[in-house]
Amino acid sequence: MKLLLQLEDVGITDVTGYRLRSAARAVALNSEGKIALMFVSNSNYYKLPGGGIEKGESLGQALAREMLEETGCEIEVVSDLGFITELRKESLLQISFCFLANIIKTVQDPQFTDSEKEGGFELHWVSFAEAEKLINSSPVKRDAHINIINKRDLCIVQEARKILGK
Repeated sequence: MKLLLQLEDVGITDVTGYRLRSAARAVALNSEGKIALMFVSNSNYYKLPGGGIEKGESLGQALAREMLEETGCEIEVVSDLGFITELRKESLLQISFCFLANIIKTVQDPQFTDSEKEGGFELHWVSFAEAEKLINSSPVKRDAHINIINKRDLCIVQEARKILGK
């Protein structure tokens, strides 16, 4: 898997005590060629579905679980896209493993965590062009945490587009 992007908050000089978190994310395509995009309404930004790999889970298991929880869909991985490292001020080094996947079937409504419900998570299905526009149009670019998410997810969407030739 290739490195797609390295992101870091400005001013980090010492990573002693940083926590490592591995995550799985996907550009998940439905039969209409639209991708799943999460709207975090309380913070007014968009992001791709995905999340942390839990203890004892494989990367594939975590990806399948996250897609089922956040989209209500079962997926089939088409390709790995690469990985992105994120060095954040909140003492976190996150490695996001990124994939392109097709939706096999919808089996349930999204099952958001309590934290995601509090954040106002909503599932949207959008075109690639619309996803890029929505991620780029986040009015909260001044928030370093959301800025990293925007850069990460824009890179993932663009890499998927390249692979698909869109």
